[in-house]
Amino acid sequence: MQPFDLISRYFWAVCIAITFINFGINRGQPPRLPENDLLRRRILLAMIAPWLVMGAGIIFGGVPGMWNYFRPQDLNPYVWSWYLSVLLLSVAFAYWVLIGSGASKVAELRLIRAHFFGKEVLVSERWIKVYAAIAPLFVILWLWLAWNLNMPLPKSLR
Repeated sequence: MQPFDLISRYFWAVCIAITFINFGINRGQPPRLPENDLLRRRILLAMIAPWLVMGAGIIFGGVPGMWNYFRPQDLNPYVWSWYLSVLLLSVAFAYWVLIGSGASKVAELRLIRAHFFGKEVLVSERWIKVYAAIAPLFVILWLWLAWNLNMPLPKSLR
C-alpha cells in the first residue's frame, strides 16, 4: 500500500489520536471537579464521533478513503452520514450554548482558546455564542462547497 493510500485510509484514526492529545493538554485549566470531568468526557466523545463515523464508512462501508468525503454528490450513504453527524453535533452545540448554560461552561472550562499576536486571550461568552450560532451555517456552506467543487478522485481510490 502506498503512503498516500495509507494516509487516506487511516486519516480518521490520526484525527482521533490528535483529538485525544489536544484534549489532554491542560494549559490554564481550572481545577478538576467531578462534574467538569463528566462534561469534558461528553465533549471528548462528541469530538471523536464524526471520526468514528468516517472510520466505520471506510472500514465497513466500502468508502475507499478520506478523499471520497469531499464528494457528497456521489450520494454514498456513509459520506452523507458523516456530514449529518457533523451537522447534528454543531446544532446540538449551538442549542446547548444558546439555550442552555453552555456558554458559561465553555468559558469556565476554557474549552475554546484564542491567540492574538502569540498571547492567549480569554474568549468571552458573547463570542462563544457567536461561534455556536455560526457553526451549523458553516457546516451547510462546507457541504455546499464540497458538492459544487466536484473534486476528482485519485485513480487508486476510484
